[in-house]
Amino acid sequence: MSTGYLNYITQAGLDEEALAKEEGRKVTIEKVVIGLGLLTENEQPQNQTTLLQHKAEAVCFVKAIDTEHGFYRVEADIPIPDTGYNYFEIGTLTDTGVLYSYARSRGDYVAGTADSDGKLTRIRLNFRTDNSELIVITQDDSVLYTPITDFEAHVENDKAHEQYERKDNAATDAEIDSESQEKKHILLPQLWRALTPQRLIKKLWLGLAAEICPVGTTLSWESDIAPEGWAIRKGQPFDLVACPKLAEIWPDGIIPDMRGNGFIGKEDGETVGIFEEGEVKSHGHEGSSVGSTNLGTKTTNTDSHYHSYQAIRATGRGYPLDGNDYYTTLGTFNTSTDSHNHTVAIGSHVHTIMIALFGALKNTINHRKVNWIVRLA
Repeated sequence: MSTGYLNYITQAGLDEEALAKEEGRKVTIEKVVIGLGLLTENEQPQNQTTLLQHKAEAVCFVKAIDTEHGFYRVEADIPIPDTGYNYFEIGTLTDTGVLYSYARSRGDYVAGTADSDGKLTRIRLNFRTDNSELIVITQDDSVLYTPITDFEAHVENDKAHEQYERKDNAATDAEIDSESQEKKHILLPQLWRALTPQRLIKKLWLGLAAEICPVGTTLSWESDIAPEGWAIRKGQPFDLVACPKLAEIWPDGIIPDMRGNGFIGKEDGETVGIFEEGEVKSHGHEGSSVGSTNLGTKTTNTDSHYHSYQAIRATGRGYPLDGNDYYTTLGTFNTSTDSHNHTVAIGSHVHTIMIALFGALKNTINHRKVNWIVRLA
């Protein structure tokens, strides 16, 4: 088995990733190729677009090692040739024929039928990409790759493989309680000890809850004491270092105050988390408008009647009339009785109407008071 090569993604491979992203497709690494060419030290592997001297190829499998950081492994078995040879270059080809990666070989030997016992030459190449989402995983889980050296050592020495532990190497109660990371067997009593309700809650349920209820989730809580790992939303600061995921939501380190507030789904184009003051919807009161009116001139009914009046005469004596003259009251007299009417001008006027206040300080619905709590960390 050949491994440990310094494998470089070529510029052609980077261009293939960029094109795949633009076209909305994936990058499929289809083959491992080996060659006889020897790339000089002053030449860059990243600039290669083909092998210097192609010799053999094989369909490969791509396995994810750490997709979060873009690490992958390519494995392939080179066919057994008639005559053995040494190879000095290795590459990977995409299904579009692009030389995706290139590595110098140490000159490892591929055994032929004349000098081998039928063993294939297995090649493993690791590579890292910044476009992890584009890589197609083609690992065939039905094929198990076990290094032949490990198998032969197991048969020869009659010892357990390093991934197994001795039957007598069981964990103790103290190791269970301290959550030891040592590789040991668990006897049945220790199994029940490890599966206590408290441990199940912390290890299983809380882990599951973290997936179901991500950091930043807000829930209603009918208590003034927040549960462990949660905080009541009342405008308080939080630790940006201790709660890095929450800091992605509120980078200013302040939990927005939700006291006296509720949630409403945002419209497209609106900013999530923005605060809006409550308002009364624009409306009117049907039939309650008041306008100006002109009543014009009104005339009384026509009937038979008289009017009384008082007569006076200036005499030079008596009460002063205008500062110089004096007058004497002659008496009260009536006009002749006849049939007539009177006209009165009323004119234009308006009335002011006042609508009395009714209701509470805010628009509300039937509700119960709760605390809004947010998941931390």
